[in-house]
This record gives sequence, structure tokens and C-alpha cells, in this order.
Amino acid sequence: MHRVEWESAAQRGWDHAFPPLADLGQGSVVLLWHPETVAHRRDFEDVLRQSRPKGQEAIAAGTRLMVVSARPKLSFPEPDGSSIIADCSRLRPISLDADLLRSMCPDLKPAAAERILRFAGGTVALAEYYLELEFAELSGNEKLRRAGQFLRAVLLRAVDELGVGTLALLDHLVLESDMLDLPADNLADHQIAALESARLLRVNDLDGTVHLFAEPWRAEVKECLASALRSVVSPPADWEVLARKMFTFERTVRRMVMEVLREVHGDAWREALGDRGAKAFGLARNDTHVSASSLNEMYTPLDWFLLEDLLDLAAELAMAHGTVRGVRAGEWARLKVQMVPIRNRVAHMRLPLETDAAAVRSALLNLDARMRSFERATA
Repeated sequence: MHRVEWESAAQRGWDHAFPPLADLGQGSVVLLWHPETVAHRRDFEDVLRQSRPKGQEAIAAGTRLMVVSARPKLSFPEPDGSSIIADCSRLRPISLDADLLRSMCPDLKPAAAERILRFAGGTVALAEYYLELEFAELSGNEKLRRAGQFLRAVLLRAVDELGVGTLALLDHLVLESDMLDLPADNLADHQIAALESARLLRVNDLDGTVHLFAEPWRAEVKECLASALRSVVSPPADWEVLARKMFTFERTVRRMVMEVLREVHGDAWREALGDRGAKAFGLARNDTHVSASSLNEMYTPLDWFLLEDLLDLAAELAMAHGTVRGVRAGEWARLKVQMVPIRNRVAHMRLPLETDAAAVRSALLNLDARMRSFERATA
């Protein structure tokens, strides 16, 4: 077995990092050890691209290559010309069982082996530590305290290694919705792969469900997730894209609603705002030194509408007048369900879900298509 350090390959080249071809062959295994250690480099894609020829040469000689990483495969770029990581198949972690554990420690009693496995949740790091504690000369309370400390440290490291995209998913599922057992169809394949590789998810192939976090950990998980989320202070790249699209969506809806209000009510359009208008005026007075003394003196009251109120108003106008620029009441109601949670994530600087930007882009395309069709029909 040969261990190849990516740092060495990045600094001195793959010819230096790889063992000589004469040392490789049938029965040899090369471990490409933790590529994430050099993922911050500007030339990381070049390092990936250059890894492939040397790796293929070793494979042709009968050697097996394994990339060992604490990050999921899709967190690494796939440069032109591919890379060793892109070529890899994912290995599913093996499950520990009592027989395997007792073969490692013959003095371990069957009941203790079952207890360790249950609390380890199939995680080798936890099982090894709990096995060590089992034979330590410590009181029961001290063992419990140390086990809790180690569990928290392992969980914190595990969720931190997942990356902000998966962290946002766990925030939504666990902290918002308390969904720890759910149909596998609710998650994308790459999300399942990332969480399963980290031993934070178990797939039940019999009924098609996934189970987030082992039962004994669940009391600790929410604190660990909250801690990991608090540590994210720089916006991910997709958040900036999403914020721009959300800006366009909300202001497009305001314009559409305003056009209908003026067409239907003329100069008395503010009166049609009802209680929502009074609410918007109150928000404006609380947030700014607005000079208007009443709603009738506000030039842009829709700027102060919450998105849910704006979409409700659009639905009411569509119900009363057929459509709002080609968009019917039912469509406005669906947009409310879909867009308000996304808008709130942006407004409160929370991590976006990976589907958010696509959802807003789709909504914008739909609005544009409906407006164009409406303009053609009324031209």
C-alpha cells in the first residue's frame, strides 16, 4: 500500500508524488490522501487535470487507486480533461456488526458490543472511542461525560465537512421541519451520497426511506447544526445570484400589480389597497422618516408590502378581473407558497437551498411568458 499526499503532488508534481511504476502492479493499492488539503489553491483544477495520466498508468499496471476524502465527490470541480476524482466510483461505508467488534476485542461481552454499536450508529470513530471507554478505569458518570464530549466533536466535524449546500439542506429538514425520517425521493442522489458517506444518513432499501442521524445522536444534532450554521459568515456564490433574481422577481410583481391598479381604479388606486395599504404605511413610518402623513401621500406604497401581502393582492385582483397581466389567481397563490420562503431566506441572510435559484428563475420565465402573451392578445 502506498500513500500519496496531494500537497506533494501540487508542489512538486505527480511524477515525484507517485511511487515508481516498478513498485506498482497486481496487489498494489495507492491511496490518494485528502485532496481537500490543496483545494484552496488557484491551480487546483490543473492539479486535478494532471492527476489522470499518472493514475491511468498505475491502473494499467494492475494497481488499485482510492481517493480518500472528508468531502463528497461533487464538491470538487471537474476540469476539462477530467481528473482522478471524476473517474472514481463511490464506495459505500461498511456497517459494523457485533461479531466484527468482538473479533477486534475478544474480551468484549455481547451486551456491551450491542450497546456500543447502537450508540456508535455505524460510525467507526465513535465505535473505537466507545470501545476504549468500555475498558477504561473510570466511573460511569465520567465515561458518560467523555462519550458525550467526543460525540459532539465528531458531529461538529462531520457537519462542517459537508459544505454549505448540504448544511442548508439540514437546516431546512432538521431545524425548520424536524424531518429526520423521510422518503428517499425527497432528496437528490448526490445529497444522499454525501450524507451517507459521512455516516449521517442511513438508507432503508426495503421501504425507500432515509433516516438522518442515528437515534442516540438526535438530541445532540440540532445544537451541532446550529453551531455550524453560526460559523458561516461569508455568502456562498449562489446566494448572490439568488438575491439578484429575487430582487427582479419582487419588483416585477410590484410593477404588474401597479399597472392593473391604475388601469382599474385610476387616481383612486390607493383606496383599493385596504388594510394592506394601512399596514404598509405603518411599516414605512416605523422604518424611515417618511414625510407622508397618510397613505394617500405615499408615491410607492407597494415598496413596503411584504411579499405575501403583495402576492395576495395580485391573486385578489386576478380573481376580480380575470388575470394580472395574464397570470391567474391560482398561479399567484402557488407563487406565494413557493416564493415567500425563498424570499425570507434571502432577507434574513440564511443559507439558500440549492433549488432556490432555479425556482426563482423558473418563476421569472413564467411571468415573462405570461406578460408577453397578454400583450399580444390585447394589442
